[in-house]
Amino acid sequence: MGNPSRREVLSLLSTFAPSSDAERFLIEMTRGFVEVHANVLHRSNLQGHLVASAFIVDPARTRFLLIHHKKLGKWIQPGGHADGEADLFAVAAREAREETGLRSLEGKRRVFDVDVHTIPPTAKVPAHLHYDVRFLFAADPREQLRPKGDECLAVAWRDRGDVSGLEGSVVRMVEKAFGALRSPTVTLESVRSVEHQEMNMNEPQLTDLPTVGEHTAQVLGEHGLRSIADVAAASIETLSAVPGFGDARAAAVRQAAAELLGEAPKETITKDRSEKKEDGKKMKDKKKDKKKKKDKKKDKKKKDKKKGKKKKDGKKKKDKKKGKKK
Repeated sequence: MGNPSRREVLSLLSTFAPSSDAERFLIEMTRGFVEVHANVLHRSNLQGHLVASAFIVDPARTRFLLIHHKKLGKWIQPGGHADGEADLFAVAAREAREETGLRSLEGKRRVFDVDVHTIPPTAKVPAHLHYDVRFLFAADPREQLRPKGDECLAVAWRDRGDVSGLEGSVVRMVEKAFGALRSPTVTLESVRSVEHQEMNMNEPQLTDLPTVGEHTAQVLGEHGLRSIADVAAASIETLSAVPGFGDARAAAVRQAAAELLGEAPKETITKDRSEKKEDGKKMKDKKKDKKKKKDKKKDKKKKDKKKGKKKKDGKKKKDKKKGKKK
């Protein structure tokens, strides 16, 4: 892949350790999107583009911070468009500072969460997908909050147990962040050093992730696809042309999609190209056999017709001879 920006993004995405089938599906979708499209960091890609966001907690791990987004009318984590910047960690930190006014932000250059969701259309821009790469930060809750008026209506800290009215992907981050460390108290430094391998989290059940289903439903509706299986099939069809995608990655998408919604057994969701080729060959052979049988039947009918005609002609000749003798 010749594009250094895409290489940098893919390198960053490799730091993400998915903790559920839903997350495996989301990271595969995101990674695949980056591999296929050249302009993933720009809003000019109207199919979708990368954004970065920050999930902010206090050092004592008792609260988390959200903004009330002006356009979307929802409480979500701060974040924004990459606008050509390949360092998504820096984008998340910059957007968080701008939207909240916080200056005490500290975080680690490791992907904390990934989500893919639909952004509604506006008068100028059609509906499109945001591939949201999220990072974990800590900040001093005593610092004064200064919401950015043109983008958010309010900024507020919430108690770790207060998830009412929040989207499923935000709830997922709350569960991960507050179940992430064995120690109930952490410092800003420990947020920098925490590794995903050391996480001791209660993995959210798939049923606790409504936004994955909601976002999928939105995507399906917009693209005329009937099921998550169709999404997986369409993704694999596109991505199989990318060097290095391979059967293993295709299988990962299929398996995650299947297990995410429990829609179909792993082997029946979709088939990779080699399987499709094999199926095509079988179909051709079947058609050939059918044609042979049909032709054989026709030949038999012709032969029987000829035999019948000969028999009839022979009988006529015999009868004629008999008539002459008489």
